[in-house]
Order: sequence, then C-alpha cells, then structure tokens
Amino acid sequence: MAAKSRPERWLACIAEARAAQQRMSEAAGQLDDAFSNLRDVQSEYQEWLDGLPENLADSPVAEKLNEVTGIDLEYDEGLSAEEVEDKLSEAEAADLPRGFGRD
Repeated sequence: MAAKSRPERWLACIAEARAAQQRMSEAAGQLDDAFSNLRDVQSEYQEWLDGLPENLADSPVAEKLNEVTGIDLEYDEGLSAEEVEDKLSEAEAADLPRGFGRD
C-alpha cells in the first residue's frame, strides 16, 4: 500500500479539522441549551423569592434563594472553558433551599 501524498494528507487533515469543528459547534449548542435550562430553574427560584412573605425576608430559605438567584448563569460561545467551569462549579456548590421548615 502506497503512502498518501502530502496533498492527500493535507486534505485529510482539513476534513478531520472540519469534523472536529462541527462537533464543537454541536457541543456549544448543547451547552447553551443546558445553561438556558439552568436559568429557567433559577427563575423559578426567583419567583419563589419574590413570593416570600415579608416575615421570611431574613430566613434561611431567603438566604439560600438569594444565593441561587445571584449566580451569573449567562452563557455565550465566547466564554473560556475555565469561565464555564467556574459558573458550573458555583451553581453546583449552591446550598439549595428545600422548602419551608426544612432549611
């Protein structure tokens, strides 16, 4: 079997890079969807916080709701992998409220 020529290897490398680029684009779309879903849940926590009675404004539930709703979950493809990791780590480390009387 003859070795591939440089032009053949060149074109094969370009095809490989294009396939990798396509996978990255698909992964970025999935990551964008995941962040969107996370923001949707975060907005539910915001609604919960907004609906708290005044006498619970300084409660443990309110503190946890403020923590969760204060996390920056904006995503765009310009974020570095480290920035994405930081956002996800902050969200993962949040002390989520469980409900009235359980926090």
